[in-house]
Amino acid sequence: MRRHEEDGDGLDLLLDAICNIFGLFIFVAMLVALIVSVRGTEAMPEAAPAPPDPRLEASAVEIAELEARIAAFDPDAFEAEDRAIQGARQALADAETELLRREAGLEILRSRLDEEARRDSERAEDRPRLEAEIRRIEEEIASVRETRDITVRTPRRRELAGRIPAQLVLWHGRAYLLNDWSVPDAHPCESWTEWNDQAVDAARSETVIHYCWRAGGQHIDRTAYLRPEGGVEVPDGGSITLERLGAWRQALAGLDPSRHVISIKADPDSFAAFPSVRAALARRGFLYDVAPVRIEPATGMYQDTILEGRTTAQ
Repeated sequence: MRRHEEDGDGLDLLLDAICNIFGLFIFVAMLVALIVSVRGTEAMPEAAPAPPDPRLEASAVEIAELEARIAAFDPDAFEAEDRAIQGARQALADAETELLRREAGLEILRSRLDEEARRDSERAEDRPRLEAEIRRIEEEIASVRETRDITVRTPRRRELAGRIPAQLVLWHGRAYLLNDWSVPDAHPCESWTEWNDQAVDAARSETVIHYCWRAGGQHIDRTAYLRPEGGVEVPDGGSITLERLGAWRQALAGLDPSRHVISIKADPDSFAAFPSVRAALARRGFLYDVAPVRIEPATGMYQDTILEGRTTAQ
C-alpha cells in the first residue's frame, strides 16, 4: 500500500512543475506585451521629407498653362471659328456634289466616245458605198454643168426687129422680171409701166413717160427699187433648175418667145447666175440680149430708159 501512495506523489510533483513552467511562459508573454505597448507611446522622430516628384511638377505646369488658356479664351473668336468650320463643311458638301456631277458628266462623255467609236466603225463599213454615191453625184453635177454651160449665141439685131423687150435684172443671185406681163395681149406701153409686185417695190418705184404711142415710138424713164427677197432665187447648180421653180414659170407665163425678147441686165455680183438663166431661156426658145449694170447695193435701185427704135433698155 505504501508503494502505491509513493507513485501518486511523484506524478503530482511533475504536474506541479509543468504548471509552473506554463505560468512562467504566460508571465513572460505579458511582460513582453507590456514593454511593446510602453515603447509605442514614445514620440517617434520626424521622418525626412520625401524628394519632389517630377510628374507633379509637370502637372502643375500643365495646369498653369490650361488656366492661362482658359483666361485667354475669346467666345467671339470661337464663334467665328465655328462659322468657318460650318462654311468648310458646306464647301466640302458642295465639292462632293460637284464631284458627283463631274463623274456623271465623265460617264456621259465615255458613253459618247463609245458611241462615236461605234459610228466610226459603221462609217468605215459604209465608206465604199458612200464613195460610190459621191462619184455618182459628181457625175450628175458635171452633167448639169455641161447643160448649164451650153453655148447659146446672142441674137442678131435683125432677128430682134419687131420684138418687145422684157427686162430681166440679175442681182444678189436672184432674177427680177421688172414688169407684169400676165396679160398676153396688153400693149407694151402698159406692160412697161405696170410693175411686177413680186420683184419690185411699186410704192417707191416710178416711171416718167415722155411719150409712148400705140402706133409706135416710146421714151420712158424708169426707176425701180428691187425687193431684197423678191424675184426668183437662181439655183447654183445640181438637180434643181429654174424650170422646176413655180415662181419662175409664173413670171414667164405671159411672155411669148415669138413676140418678146428677154433683155438681161446683170449686176457684177450675179454674173455666176447668168449661165443658169441663159440656159433656162434658151430651153424655152426665148431670144435674149445681155448687158452689165450696176444696182445700188444699199437700196436696190435700178434705172433704165426705153427709147424709140431700140429693142433693149439702155
